[in-house]
Amino acid sequence: MPERVRRKDNTQVTFVLPPDASSSAVSVVGDFNDWTPGTHELVARADGARAVTVRLPGEQRVFFRYLAEGGH
Repeated sequence: MPERVRRKDNTQVTFVLPPDASSSAVSVVGDFNDWTPGTHELVARADGARAVTVRLPGEQRVFFRYLAEGGH
């Protein structure tokens, strides 16, 4: 579930997966990174969830998905 913080000219979005989501490496891919796996890889948090924070332009609508290692 994405969490976001709006700033003056951009939005900081944190993509979060719960601890039980996948045991393999997971990236968030979308039109903001040309759908490139590994560019924004989620890292483990102390609570077991995994997350990555991405800074996006202002009020722009983005399309994304979570992509696990192996394309799942």
